[in-house]
Amino acid sequence: INWEIIYQYATDDLIHYYKMVIAHYASTKSAGHTYSSWVRLRHFLAWESGGSRKVSTIEPQALANYRASLKKRDAWYVGVIAGLIRSWNRLGYGGLGEGLLPTISSWILPGNIKGEAVQLQDPIKGSLTDLEFESFYSAVTVAFQSKEISLEDFAIVMLTGFSGRRPVQISDLKGKDFVVARASDGLTEYVLNVPRAKVRGSSFRNEFKPFALNSDNGAVIEALLNARAARLAGLGALDIVDAGEFPLFPNWIDVERYVAMSPAERSELPADFTHLS
Repeated sequence: INWEIIYQYATDDLIHYYKMVIAHYASTKSAGHTYSSWVRLRHFLAWESGGSRKVSTIEPQALANYRASLKKRDAWYVGVIAGLIRSWNRLGYGGLGEGLLPTISSWILPGNIKGEAVQLQDPIKGSLTDLEFESFYSAVTVAFQSKEISLEDFAIVMLTGFSGRRPVQISDLKGKDFVVARASDGLTEYVLNVPRAKVRGSSFRNEFKPFALNSDNGAVIEALLNARAARLAGLGALDIVDAGEFPLFPNWIDVERYVAMSPAERSELPADFTHLS
């Protein structure tokens, strides 16, 4: 986020409040949503200033005029700004004009356009074709076999590519989420209980959805767990961490810090301290 470009559009006081709200977003929401919210309000401020004055407050009439100026496909911009304004108001910062909250609450605001690139099979922004995915998979496999990428990176790429799960769902995985079932006839089944993401009101790893892995991906995860155990042993951490509760994809720098801490210090850490982020 480049704040320098905002100073030509808004007063120092408004930018100060703007920064405080974005800082709150950065600590409570995803990086993508934080950046999108910053961009959308920046666009409004640039439009409202007209290059001739600096905006000191976000007024309801100004936002209404901005809304009316947008094309239909861009109407979702105001929805993002409205969410930012509601958080702004809850945090108690100045810079909001009188009557702004009742105004945006009275509007029916469309959401962001989703999945358009996939639906229209956009060759640049759309999903990979079967041939492209096969080529990608082959290239990644060769890179792993030639030791250009690590086992951990290979596993992340495979799970992301084959499961279609979000990065946060992959990083939230723990060892116990990988389940291996071996039948009496010798058949082996692999299942990954994936934490759900973007569930309103849900906490960290509160809801799960099982995902069946093919034998190749299952074997990769088994190898990853063995490598993870060996690395923990090398750190002298096998008696400190619970293998089931330990992240499937740990941040090893934080793991080393965790091992060096006292039990009292570890008890104060957030649940996802050693997870990749």
